[in-house]
Amino acid sequence: MLTAIQVKNLKTNKSRERKTDQRGLCIEVRKSGGKTWFYRFTFESKEDMMALGTYPEMSLAEAREAHAEVLKIRKSGLNPKLARKAEAQVESDTFERIAREWLSKQKEIWSEKNYVTNEGRFVNHVFPFIGSKPIRQINHKDILNLLRRMETKGILKSAHRVSSMISQVFRYAVFQDKADSDPVYLLRGALPPAGKKEHRPYLKTPNEIGELARRIDNYKGAYIVRQAIKFTLYTFTRSIEVRGMKWEEVDFERRQWRVPPERMKIV
Repeated sequence: MLTAIQVKNLKTNKSRERKTDQRGLCIEVRKSGGKTWFYRFTFESKEDMMALGTYPEMSLAEAREAHAEVLKIRKSGLNPKLARKAEAQVESDTFERIAREWLSKQKEIWSEKNYVTNEGRFVNHVFPFIGSKPIRQINHKDILNLLRRMETKGILKSAHRVSSMISQVFRYAVFQDKADSDPVYLLRGALPPAGKKEHRPYLKTPNEIGELARRIDNYKGAYIVRQAIKFTLYTFTRSIEVRGMKWEEVDFERRQWRVPPERMKIV
C-alpha cells in the first residue's frame, strides 16, 4: 500500500509508470509530473481501466473513497466504467435540456408569437423549479408544487397550459428513452377548471357531415388546402397534426399514420 508521502514524491524517467495501492487502485505517474488515479479491473474476462481523478486534486484518502464506491458497483455485477457513463448521461438529461429540445421542434408548427409565449411560460414558471433536475428524477409532486404556485398567483389558465406542455415534454422524453413515464397523468383533476368551457358549433347528423364533404369538394381555393381539409375530415385529427405531417410518419404497407407524441394534444 502507498502512503501519502510516497504519492507526493513519486517521479519517473519513463513516459509513464504505474504504482499499485490495493485491489486494483493505482496511480499513473508521467514524466511531465502529472499523476492520475485509476481503477484496474476485469470484466467478462477482459482487463479494463477507469480514471478516478488527478493528484493532488484527489488525495490518496479521497482516491480510496472513490475506489470503494466503484468496488461496490463491480461487486453488484456491473461494469463500473459503463455504469458511471450511464449515470453521467442521466445527470445531463435535465428537464430544461429536454424541454428546450422539444420546444425547438415546435418552431415549425407554432407561430412566432405562440412560441415566444410558451417559451416564456417555461422560463418563468417551470425551469426555476425543475429545470436543472434530471428528468427521470422528477415526480408528480414536483410538478404539482409549481402548478400550485401558478394557481396561487391567479394565472390558472396558464397553469393548465403549462401542465399540458410539461406532459408533452415527458411524452417526448419517453419517446426518446429519456424517461419512463409521464407523471402529469397522475395530476388530472388536481387543478380547478380554468373557467366555463364554451361549446362550439358541431355536426350532429350524417346529413350535415355529407353537406360538409360536398362543400369541401366545391371549395375553390388552393388544391392543397382542399386536400388537407378533406384529410382532416377523414382522419379526425387536428390541423396542427396535419400541417406538420411528414412522409416518414406514414407506413404505406400497414396503411398507418403514426403521429409523433410531441405533436399530439394531451386530452
